[in-house]
Amino acid sequence: MNEFKIIRFKRDPKTGDVSQRIIKTGLTEAEAKEHCSREDTHGENWFDGFDSKNIYANDYDDYADDWRRLAEQGHSPKMIESILVEEALKLGW
Repeated sequence: MNEFKIIRFKRDPKTGDVSQRIIKTGLTEAEAKEHCSREDTHGENWFDGFDSKNIYANDYDDYADDWRRLAEQGHSPKMIESILVEEALKLGW
């Protein structure tokens, strides 16, 4: 089962820059769709969207911590990458 997250997108009306931040995680796809379809999840220059959780793109700090931990245990970079890919596949990534 994929895990979904809610992302709040905001556009700066002066510059047009768009920022985003994760506001909820651990949802099913149905829960994420239900959240985003509510009237209180969008407004002028902002809206909530959803996406499937990607462990490399969205949990970079965890990935970096895992990399550091494995390196401290003496694993080579090639072995570390292999271990992390195997863990990601087990999580359904």
